[in-house]
Amino acid sequence: MLQRAGVQVLEVNELRDIVGFSRVVCLHHAADQIDLRAHGFPSRTGNGDTSGDRVNNCCFSLRRRTSVSGAPRTALHRPSSTGRTLVSGQGPESQRQEPTVQDSSYKEQVTQAFDQSSSTYDRLGVEFFTPMGRRLVEISEPVTGERVLDIGCGRGACLFPAAEKVGPQGCVHGIDIAPGMIEEARKEAAERGLRNIALDVMDAETPELPARSFDLVMGSYSVIFLPDAVGALARYAGILDHGGRIAFTSPVFRAGTFPFLPPEFTPLIPQALLEHLPEQWRPEALVRRFNSWLERAEDLVRTLERCGYTSVAVTDEPVRMTALSSEAWVDWSHTQGMRLLWQNLPQAQRTELRARLVEGLDKLSDATGALAIDVPVRFVTARVAH
Repeated sequence: MLQRAGVQVLEVNELRDIVGFSRVVCLHHAADQIDLRAHGFPSRTGNGDTSGDRVNNCCFSLRRRTSVSGAPRTALHRPSSTGRTLVSGQGPESQRQEPTVQDSSYKEQVTQAFDQSSSTYDRLGVEFFTPMGRRLVEISEPVTGERVLDIGCGRGACLFPAAEKVGPQGCVHGIDIAPGMIEEARKEAAERGLRNIALDVMDAETPELPARSFDLVMGSYSVIFLPDAVGALARYAGILDHGGRIAFTSPVFRAGTFPFLPPEFTPLIPQALLEHLPEQWRPEALVRRFNSWLERAEDLVRTLERCGYTSVAVTDEPVRMTALSSEAWVDWSHTQGMRLLWQNLPQAQRTELRARLVEGLDKLSDATGALAIDVPVRFVTARVAH
């Protein structure tokens, strides 16, 4: 155990002896100690003393918690400047309850789906999540030295651009409920040589993170899909430091269109084909759940204000989705959220839907068979009110 200005600093060997520490991937280390400053979001006292912002003046604790599989693991935590810790499940409460998914199997299905698709996620000749993630980082404007949390980080569409923006003085902490996604992101972070990234398997709906420990929270096509998204947004307000921001993306929900997909897809997916879906996955249930607070910008603004945010900005922009072919797009759709639709359809309906999608998308393809569709995306930014 080393001592730095009265603060204990764990040596590399000591960290390796902690059961489950490998669950948190800290890539930046010195010869004799982990540089926790680069990953753990040091305390900012606000009294002009910046020693807590310098390497080796670490204000961290190692705290046990349980992974989604029930296995014990350890995570880095930085005590807040007030010494308070945000307990999982607590946070500012909204006065109006938005529709939520009550079935716990929903989360299990999501975890399994993304875990199984992690090796091919966003890798099958289709570009969409990566350019959307880059654009979200541009809009949220992380700066050198900031502490960023990426919710549902996947394989790093936002994680890596944000890490470049904050530089070695900052840190980006990516969390995802799917262990496979975290493993793939860890591999790529190592390949890129990025040393300012931490990764953790975590349920983003109830983040076990300290109060006021981040300057920016972001989530691309992730936050709104949490079973209790509004409650989660309120909790994230609690982990943002003074003046902290949140930024996330959402599909542009419109009445009469199939949820999550560009309008071009609506006529390709007939309602009758989806009758065999579980009730919570049927379009009418999805419309009730999402359109009620996301369709109209004014409803979204009011919801975020109730969650503890101010200066809410809602901007709709097209993000160009490209695919090598119609077949490539359909294959790719099995690696992202639409996988949940596919796996809930009986085989006969899956076969029919695939044929309809390929035929319809072929009509939208160019002479080479490639697709290019402008997808409406909603970019939302806000600042914490405290």
